[in-house]
Amino acid sequence: MKTMGAFLFAALFCAAIPAGAAGPLRLAGRTELPGYTGDFDHFAYDLQTRTLWLAAEDHGTLDVFDLDTGALRESLGGVVDTPHAVHYEPRKQRLIVTDSGGKAMATKVIGRGAPRIFRLAAPAADAMTFDASTGRLYVANGGRDAKLHKTWVSAFDPRTLKRFGDVAFDSEKVEGMAAEQKGNRLFVNVTGRNEIAVLDKRNLKLLATWPVAGAAENAPMAFDEEHRRLFVITRKPWRMIVLDADTGATVASFAAPAKCDQVIWDAANRRIYAPGGEGFIAVYRQDDASRYSELERVPTAPGAKTGILVPELKRLFVAVSPGEAKTGAAVLRFDVAPAQPFYRLEAAAVLRSKSPEWDYLTLDEARGYLFIGRRSDGVTVYDVKSKKVVRTIAGSDDANAVALVPEFDRGYTVNGDGSVTAFRLSTLRTIERKKLGEDADSGFYDPVTKQIAVTMGDSQKLAFIDAKTGTATGELQIDSKKLDGAVPDGGGHMFLALRDRNAVVKIDMAAHRLDAQWKTDGCEQPTSLALDRENARLFAGCRGAKPVLAVMDARSGKVLSTHEIGRGNDGIVYDAGARRIYTSNGVDANLVIYDQLDADTYRLSEATTTRPYARTMALDPKTKKVYLVTAEGTADPAQKINRAVASFYPNRYYKDTFTVLTFGPRE
Repeated sequence: MKTMGAFLFAALFCAAIPAGAAGPLRLAGRTELPGYTGDFDHFAYDLQTRTLWLAAEDHGTLDVFDLDTGALRESLGGVVDTPHAVHYEPRKQRLIVTDSGGKAMATKVIGRGAPRIFRLAAPAADAMTFDASTGRLYVANGGRDAKLHKTWVSAFDPRTLKRFGDVAFDSEKVEGMAAEQKGNRLFVNVTGRNEIAVLDKRNLKLLATWPVAGAAENAPMAFDEEHRRLFVITRKPWRMIVLDADTGATVASFAAPAKCDQVIWDAANRRIYAPGGEGFIAVYRQDDASRYSELERVPTAPGAKTGILVPELKRLFVAVSPGEAKTGAAVLRFDVAPAQPFYRLEAAAVLRSKSPEWDYLTLDEARGYLFIGRRSDGVTVYDVKSKKVVRTIAGSDDANAVALVPEFDRGYTVNGDGSVTAFRLSTLRTIERKKLGEDADSGFYDPVTKQIAVTMGDSQKLAFIDAKTGTATGELQIDSKKLDGAVPDGGGHMFLALRDRNAVVKIDMAAHRLDAQWKTDGCEQPTSLALDRENARLFAGCRGAKPVLAVMDARSGKVLSTHEIGRGNDGIVYDAGARRIYTSNGVDANLVIYDQLDADTYRLSEATTTRPYARTMALDPKTKKVYLVTAEGTADPAQKINRAVASFYPNRYYKDTFTVLTFGPRE
């Protein structure tokens, strides 16, 4: 009867959530684990070895699964007693497993040799978090399981096993923790006192203590560092509470599933997952940092209360604890559906003009102003919210581009006659127009040296100006007539694409010196550039015979990979928050977007149709909206046609057809 009951339950469960069903989570598979009793605790994974580990707390095993298929590879008995949390140290190829069972009640180090015991401040280690920014593990130990009235948090290096210190709490239970990656704080759920302790993670000194308002027994924790938000699950009552990570103030609070032992932040999709033992995953959506809503309750199974998100695979694993039933133990695999799958046209605003022409777009995110270099029509300032023209910058006729310098309340239009027009960013009033040379194409601001580099392709040089005063500071001759996209590296250098040389150069902005020149193998006519500073990856949009997105090592200049895009590329943007690369391609009229899975792995996200010759763009990283411009035109055979771009590239555009396109992500 037990076997038949388990079979019927699994069949009913799978029928309730068919693979591929609509919603934020789609069931991909289920791995049955017959013969298990009690509770599972936490997971860990390693992408390189495609391995998933699960601590079978009450079964006394460490279970090893295939990360891709979910199949059970082996169940390791005799190496752990009552395991709780798992960390894999790839440099040493070993596991750190917290354990509160056996005679030693100690953390285990499991590697190539026999398992080792690693002692902390007290016996009975449980919760653990890894701080990737420092390479340290923080482990809760002692407390109720050790029959002690205090619990410690200990810090150590999982590679060297060097301990850095311990901090004690007057509490029988300490659970979830989270570490800042761009700061020095460690957040600790002091469960027995209904508090959150804020520590300096370098020395474990207490910085602040925040009471958890309106609930008790705060246990699991997750952290959205970008928006400064903590997500905490409480047990009395079961709530999911959103707190301000700077003040500890409650931002939002929702009912949570009972017996929830994990809370997971999905940064890519701005969701929170809370798996609960009563049989569903509560999915909450972050509309912005201060607004949240419950999105859906995804059915799972009784006892499914811990999980792990593998963002690189867009997959969520959930462990189903069988309790004392000895049936129903399983690992569930869910595919994570993207929250914003496709871009759609939201608006097309026509701006009047006798002879439409254009080049680059620049967005002032703070004011919502789009600056459009419209050549003979000067620089148009377009309000992206009202979708109306605010002003044309006086004295900006023949403008190709705009460089913004908010810290000095300035902007500069770069004009085709070799001049720049300085204006106040706050008032949009012109300060002066200054001649630098005989031609100019675009301008790029370097915040380190406080200079703007102005490209002058016909003159084969860069001109440098002081961004605060507009004073010329120097020039640099470059052997190229097609000086195209540029991007600062954040360290005082600028990368610049040389389209006619199939090369990218690295320029010392302070010394006005060319430090390196790299051939873009596999990338013909590099036109646009963007940079991932964290991973030192340079992205180039290449408009040659085989248009590609080239991924380069920003330290060596080596082309690491290429990925197909549309013809006529003239724009590329890297969104560090979403880990996405956007390319605008005018000839094929598309917006080709790639997801960055890691520094060297890229996957096509979508290729959305735009409009012909919408080749330059701007992205708002907060709203994720993309702005492009175009106009209706023709390739008049009586005039010269620019066949370097396309056989029938327009050489004449019709009046009153210039259009600003707004694309936004939509379900």
